[in-house]
Amino acid sequence: MRVTTNSPTRDMREPNRASRPTTHRIVRPTAFCLLLFAFCLSPFAFRFTASAQGWTKQPTGTLAWFRAVYFIDAETGWAVGGGGALFKTTDGGRRWQPLRRPTEDILRDVYFADAATGWLVCERSIYLLKTNDEPRAYLLKTTDGGATWKRILATGKDVDARLVRIIFADASRAWVFGEAGALYTTTDGGATWTRQRTPMRHLLLGGAFVDAERGWLVGAGATILQTADGGATWNAGRL
Repeated sequence: MRVTTNSPTRDMREPNRASRPTTHRIVRPTAFCLLLFAFCLSPFAFRFTASAQGWTKQPTGTLAWFRAVYFIDAETGWAVGGGGALFKTTDGGRRWQPLRRPTEDILRDVYFADAATGWLVCERSIYLLKTNDEPRAYLLKTTDGGATWKRILATGKDVDARLVRIIFADASRAWVFGEAGALYTTTDGGATWTRQRTPMRHLLLGGAFVDAERGWLVGAGATILQTADGGATWNAGRL
């Protein structure tokens, strides 16, 4: 005799999936859609979209990782990056022309006082150093618009110092700085450089001077440094 099992018996062991609660499948997508809808109607979303549409990608024809850009006016600017990549624009960034690479090292920063006089902050790979007393960082200066460059050592005996930025207050006064609070200044247009002491050892990333005496530096660890005497003394600010 054959025994058959009807569907109700099977349903008692395993409830039909269609009868299971599905609240968790509905609430999460619904909540997400409501939040997305509210975001799209918010003034913030409108500003974000409008801002994004105001930027256009500028082709350069290179895969170099750009580190810095500097413009002397609305039309003329330079961009620098890895492997000595150096580009110039004369039409406000619509077209970028590659210039002869002054070095194969990383270009960390760029500054031009005018169309002829410019500076580059350079860093060598630690794997390319041939001796222990070879400097890790150095500067390059041009006075002919980048046709030729002169190498300048700003760090003196501090061969391990790493520099990332250079800022000028005027034609003769400038500062270059970087890792572990390293800071160097010149008062003769870059002919000679001397180290200045800072009250911290964090990485310095940026700064600005309103004149040859008053300026600020900022860096890692919420660092804010201020001077009123051209860098002879620095005071640590607080957030």
